[in-house]
Amino acid sequence: MTYRQYILDHKFHLLQKNRNKALDAVVECIKKARKDNKGRWPRDGVPELIDLHDAFEYFGFDAITGEDPSICALDILSSGQDPNQMMLFEAIAPFVEPGSYVTMLGEDQLLWQWFFDNGQIYTREVATMGIITTPEDVDRRKVNKEPEVGYRYCECRDCMDLVVGKQGEYCYGCIEAGCPDYQGKEGMSQECRSRDAYSE
Repeated sequence: MTYRQYILDHKFHLLQKNRNKALDAVVECIKKARKDNKGRWPRDGVPELIDLHDAFEYFGFDAITGEDPSICALDILSSGQDPNQMMLFEAIAPFVEPGSYVTMLGEDQLLWQWFFDNGQIYTREVATMGIITTPEDVDRRKVNKEPEVGYRYCECRDCMDLVVGKQGEYCYGCIEAGCPDYQGKEGMSQECRSRDAYSE
């Protein structure tokens, strides 16, 4: 069974000058995995990765390019967790700007964060009542007046499911049913459209 995951929050920056080095590192990491696993690498051969964007897509992510064109943001292409996704992040970690992070939300409401520093990637669990994990995070939230992240009811009027996020977040059942497209819109039904909304 696939474990679903979503990007909740991120600050990610990989400079243009490091993109080719990061790509080479990913390719070498895949080759090493195939060799170490004696052919048990779950995919055939070594993929032909022309650009770092290809490497991100191979592991289920979309690398969004800024104006410079550094990679300045990430999106997720498949909500199913790739069991080898950490291989990507471990390979590119030396080339990601220190302080970059990606905060993930799992289908079981677990929050965790991939944090990049000193050429390494660290995985840390995030407090359920807010993305506050270090004194620097506390100071940043105070200065930027960032909204609190935690458990709250789904924004959909008739849904009682809990979500982990900022005010105004919808649960994934409502998102899949299209509730955000109807809720609060004049002339449209305000009832929850999720399949299980009114079941006992």
